Amino acid sequence: MSENDPYGPALAALYAQKEEIETAITLLERLTGAAPSAGLVAAATSAPGVSEIRSDTFFNLSMTKAAAKCLRIKKKPLTTRQVADFLKEGGYVSRSKHFRDTVYAGLHRLAKSGIAVRLDEQGTWGLSEWYGSSRPQPKPRKTPPAKPETAEPDVTGDENGGEE
Repeated sequence: MSENDPYGPALAALYAQKEEIETAITLLERLTGAAPSAGLVAAATSAPGVSEIRSDTFFNLSMTKAAAKCLRIKKKPLTTRQVADFLKEGGYVSRSKHFRDTVYAGLHRLAKSGIAVRLDEQGTWGLSEWYGSSRPQPKPRKTPPAKPETAEPDVTGDENGGEE
């Protein structure tokens, strides 16, 4: 796409809207328990250039939308580093000095919303729709045991609390 292409910004905006709509559809299907739309899957796989990442693929998308789109395009689990590399390759613009951390935060938000799932401790991510109801659940974090509540101190100095 050249710099003088008058259709570039319009296409980028339409791609962004398309991604938002597909994300909303996926979320609604998950909430209602409906099967993923076969029409969307067929359209996505037959659309030209969908399996490759172009220089403007992620232009003007939010981090979460870009990360989800990256996973959909690649159709396989990716590490945080791989997603970050593909986002840069696809035109995602960020001023972050720690871009991979920014990508991790976006993927984590996707996981909290149920769109993505973290597959292992090394930071490999996949889309929840790939796993259906049998998707792997992240291992719960180890939390320190709760501290026992302390009773009020005995101000009388008597072990029985002043009672006999």
